[in-house]
Amino acid sequence: WNFGIRNPAWISGGIEKDGKIQWSQPEILLYEDEPSVRMSYPDLIEQDGSYWITETNKADARVHKIPNEFLYTLWSQFDINQVEKDNLAGEWTTDEIAIPGKINVTSQPDNSYADGFTIDFRLILANLAPGQLILSSKDENGKSVELKTGDFGSIEISMSDGEHTDSWTSDPGLVKATGIQHCISVTVDHGPRIIQFVINGTVNNGREVRQFGWGRYSVYMKDYNFETIETHQMVGESVNITGKIKHLRLYNKPLMNTEVIGNHRNYLENR
Repeated sequence: WNFGIRNPAWISGGIEKDGKIQWSQPEILLYEDEPSVRMSYPDLIEQDGSYWITETNKADARVHKIPNEFLYTLWSQFDINQVEKDNLAGEWTTDEIAIPGKINVTSQPDNSYADGFTIDFRLILANLAPGQLILSSKDENGKSVELKTGDFGSIEISMSDGEHTDSWTSDPGLVKATGIQHCISVTVDHGPRIIQFVINGTVNNGREVRQFGWGRYSVYMKDYNFETIETHQMVGESVNITGKIKHLRLYNKPLMNTEVIGNHRNYLENR
């Protein structure tokens, strides 16, 4: 693999358990607006209950104070089992989702998606045929988001701001068919311009098929809008198995991976 890509910078949190350090799944910690800028050589400084990270891009050396709340959330990842409620633009239970159907997203003053968004849902597939539309949203200005099945047991997101279009897929092989229920989240972060998938509480890391599980999207991509969400009939249904979304949450911010893992753990223990 090429190790020249060092933007964004990631962090894992460790806790001691039975005399060993257990490491969390990663979170984005720092990033440069320009994707080609690299940063590395970090140091961790802890003093009087506060934390700083140093780094350099080989031109400038900098010190960043890391909010304690961010680190405490990261360290909670091993046990977190709660639904994130902040910036929840809408939530719909299985009984409220018609397949096919249309969901109206209640307009609120703070329902801006300028920072990005997270779509979190449970999904059952009858088969893994690629190209099955799961859900989509499009407004009169051409802003759109579409989720569908990809190749080899993956989920694909395609999005457009009316001028620019980009897409990314989850790691292949994680989504199974024949009625198995999966917890799936996709996060679009408009800061570092990163798309991430979390499936059944596992952050996609590329596995053995690609270097990264995350993908970048165009720096020219503007904001998004969710006025309505359409759910679609998935093809190739088998006997006694119907492909469908069983629960759906929409956030008007990119959740931390730890927050998504809390959602998924809550899903899996209360399904």
